[in-house]
Amino acid sequence: MKEMRTIIKPELNACDNIVEAASWILLIALWAYVIQNFFELSDIIAVHFSFEEKANRYGSKAVIFIIPIVATFATFLLSLINRWPHIFNYPIKITVSNVARQYTLATRLLRMLKIFILVVSGMITFQFVRIVNDNSSLHGVTMLSIILFPIFLPLIIYLRASLRSR
Repeated sequence: MKEMRTIIKPELNACDNIVEAASWILLIALWAYVIQNFFELSDIIAVHFSFEEKANRYGSKAVIFIIPIVATFATFLLSLINRWPHIFNYPIKITVSNVARQYTLATRLLRMLKIFILVVSGMITFQFVRIVNDNSSLHGVTMLSIILFPIFLPLIIYLRASLRSR
């Protein structure tokens, strides 16, 4: 049987509001960068690279819109589900004494995840445009670390804070 949790809306502090606003600013900046560069790309561009850092698939320059579309979807979805922290899964049991703290930590995690998703999306898009425009090579290890490290960092910070505030 599913446990009934207290439904409260965590109060946002100034930092929460700044992070929320920053995520929307980053999303707008990502779209602006893509639209600005779209018209400068040739009609056929490299769209996939092998581990040997060589282009191995070519396609339409419209592929540049995939990352901003996914980032937009993720931003809207995370913003939407962040309204209902009582439905989230938590690493500890939610009680009357810890509910406000746990909901606040969880909603902050989602806000930070939005920021990291948008930063990573921007970095990938920037690298993609640079590679296409300059015919330069892709550094696979660098891109992998750019993608993975920022995504796991907020989760590690959240778990540490959540488990410490039992």
